[in-house]
Amino acid sequence: MIEKLETLRTSLQLTLGKSEDFRDGQIEALGFCIRKHREDWNINDFIKDLDETINGFKNPYDDYEKGIVDALKFNIENMEVVTNE
Repeated sequence: MIEKLETLRTSLQLTLGKSEDFRDGQIEALGFCIRKHREDWNINDFIKDLDETINGFKNPYDDYEKGIVDALKFNIENMEVVTNE
């Protein structure tokens, strides 16, 4: 599974997303996902982390906090894809 995530991260590094910041955010999110997967996190750990992160935010509408939530959701979506392949 890590190989699939690393391949996705490499392909993102070689392409352009909606914007450079958006693409860079996706690349960093996948790096986080790969690191945590190596620590034996599973999809339930990612969902728990997302819930804890959202509950810990003071202003969920802040662009920075929204970006973090989007990145965590992006990781969950990628974990679902590579798990089901």
